[in-house]
Amino acid sequence: EAARRLFECASEWERSCLRKYPDEGWIELHHHLLMLRSRLSFDQLVGDNIQYGGDKSIVKLISTDQPRSSCALCSNHVMRSGKHFA
Repeated sequence: EAARRLFECASEWERSCLRKYPDEGWIELHHHLLMLRSRLSFDQLVGDNIQYGGDKSIVKLISTDQPRSSCALCSNHVMRSGKHFA
């Protein structure tokens, strides 16, 4: 009940981003609300030629003469709606 009340106090924009699924509990939805409000951070980097740029919210490419692919992973954040740009 407390998680539901906390979620109902969220802004209209936050609630539009986090629609409740039929099998989803209020505690889980409140957890997603807290994640939505937190700063995005890359907890784990996987690949070559990438490093953190100051803090874990910035990832930058290390320039080399050899073409290689790199990627970054962000753990704990799940995109539930909207558009994603990379």
